[in-house]
Amino acid sequence: MTRKLAHAMDETIRDCCLEIYGCDLLRDQEFPDNLKDESLTSERVQLKISQGGGGLRLTEPRARFLNSMSLALIVFRHAWPSLVSVFGNDSFQGSEEHRWIHFGTGSSFATELRDEWIDLQRRRTDLLDELQLDKPPASILETPVDSFGFEKKKLHKLIMDSLGTLKKFQITQRAQALPPDDARRNSYLAVLHDKIARMLIGGKSRP
Repeated sequence: MTRKLAHAMDETIRDCCLEIYGCDLLRDQEFPDNLKDESLTSERVQLKISQGGGGLRLTEPRARFLNSMSLALIVFRHAWPSLVSVFGNDSFQGSEEHRWIHFGTGSSFATELRDEWIDLQRRRTDLLDELQLDKPPASILETPVDSFGFEKKKLHKLIMDSLGTLKKFQITQRAQALPPDDARRNSYLAVLHDKIARMLIGGKSRP
């Protein structure tokens, strides 16, 4: 539902970037056979500038619907107590265990909400499987599907920061695996630990 709309919007964003920058930053690039990792640039520019990226954000990877429903639950709890019969007493009391239990109904909203949370958890698991970190950072995505968002402010930011940190580790590993003379490798690693360079290249420099 929301993913289809986000995909259409992202295609427009990609076309705008192509028009503005003169290169297709947000689409995978074709390289000669001796080079590899054609998606590195398009994925790197979607990192935060503070992480060595370009700060360009597509909408499809984000969790807008999930975040909206989490905010709606707060509104329902305070504005429409008559909905207790629909959402359950525990939801309106802020129960950690049951706040989303009613979304097992099979409705389109319920299905998309659960699927989105499970998909976000899968994305984190896939990154962890690839990175093989000794001590993976704690994440809100470890929360079970029926209780996510409990007593959490800025839920969407917590989710995206969790995935973004792992994505930065992955991009770093991929850049380090490229040949030493690969410009994509050197341009990323050169600014990774240099705050001033990241600000200047990302267009966020300040006096």
